Amino acid sequence: KFAKYSSRAALMINATEAAATRNSDMFPQYAGSFVAVPFFLPGISAISVPEVREKQSTADPVRFIFVGSEGWRKGLDLVLTAWNALPDSLAASAHLTVISREMRTEWRGTRSFEYFESLPHAEVLAKMRASHVFVMPSRRESFGFVYLEAMAAGCAVIGAPWESQREIFNGGVAGINCQPDANAVSEAMHLLIE
Repeated sequence: KFAKYSSRAALMINATEAAATRNSDMFPQYAGSFVAVPFFLPGISAISVPEVREKQSTADPVRFIFVGSEGWRKGLDLVLTAWNALPDSLAASAHLTVISREMRTEWRGTRSFEYFESLPHAEVLAKMRASHVFVMPSRRESFGFVYLEAMAAGCAVIGAPWESQREIFNGGVAGINCQPDANAVSEAMHLLIE
């Protein structure tokens, strides 16, 4: 079917440069037709650079936030394991907010955190603007609009290591690409607290 329809297409839109390159490599006869067009996210506006500097310079406590409806797929269990593994000296200067429909009792551990099963989108964005670090080490992630929302809110970001997220984070320049592993998440959280 792809060949049937692609031969009639003037352009084929991909969400990222990496996807456009990959598709061009797979289908060289249509290489000039694959283009990357960023997603349009109405209602999302970035805070200013001075606001980011002000927010990040007053990080006491360092406020972490996790947002993801599908807790296991988005790595909530890994975040909570990492949160509970932080040394008390670091945890004393940190705060965690979790917004997820999927919260299992065995993930909670002993250290306290703020939890919401769900919030209206505007309130989620407000929580992000009040946070310093967004953390979501997804096991599987196609793109991840939430990373862009967190970055627009001025958060440092700990996220998945997959192709789209590496591109979003500019190869690690604009965020920490972290394996979906509790130790790796803990190291990234530790680094950003310090």
